[in-house]
Amino acid sequence: MGVLFGYIISAWLASTVGWQYAFILQSACYVPLIIAIFITPKEYLEVKSSEQEHQPHQNDTRSISTISLVKQLLKKKLYVLIASALAGLFLIITGLQYWLSDYLQIVYKIPEQEVYYYFSLTCLTAPFSGIVVNGFVMTAMGGYKNPKSFTICLVVAFLGMLIALPIPFLNSKIWCYALIWLLLFSGAFLVPTLTGIMLNSVEESKKTTASSIATLGYNLFGYLPAPVIYGFISSRGSDIVLSSRYALGAILSTSIIIFIEIGTGYWLWIS
Repeated sequence: MGVLFGYIISAWLASTVGWQYAFILQSACYVPLIIAIFITPKEYLEVKSSEQEHQPHQNDTRSISTISLVKQLLKKKLYVLIASALAGLFLIITGLQYWLSDYLQIVYKIPEQEVYYYFSLTCLTAPFSGIVVNGFVMTAMGGYKNPKSFTICLVVAFLGMLIALPIPFLNSKIWCYALIWLLLFSGAFLVPTLTGIMLNSVEESKKTTASSIATLGYNLFGYLPAPVIYGFISSRGSDIVLSSRYALGAILSTSIIIFIEIGTGYWLWIS
């Protein structure tokens, strides 16, 4: 909810008093966090067992065991495939979050204020609806451990691919609006269940490390390259409209890879 309301407040500030105030508000929101860190007793921030205090070389041992654990995780094909698929999802979502307003103004010549309101409404309703619907569906099925949950993810990933691929070729802003909404909905639907399936594919003792490694992958291959890919491609061509379409197409074509990875994981799982 913080992320969603952040987009809405930012869009409102940018369309009324100026985009600079979004950064001022963001900076102000960090002040309570900084104060809380300073006044929190150290024992709640620095957790150290008595065993660690009496074993000065334990960090070396733990480092070796962590490296070994990471190697074991990377050998688990289902874990790697689902983590990669999630990184691809975050690449698409992040790319849209960064560049959709720019794309709509350049390609469809939509007024800035209309773009902000559409973007705010979409960011609030589409991901939230996807997560809520996922919760109802998975609860009715008994959770993501139900074999049918993986099948549903495969179907939704396929539909998401069919929704994503036509978007760069559309000439109607209404259709673009609708498909973007459906794309964010399907992405939000997939994330909770895929995360559960990914963590359920490793042993209980490895779940914490598995989650950390997956998060690192999301940052390196999802959040980080998304704005760079679009920005690089869109700035290459002389026709800014065509370059923007190519750039968005490059981001959304990741949906093909996501479907292949989920499909391969599903095949490994049933076999």
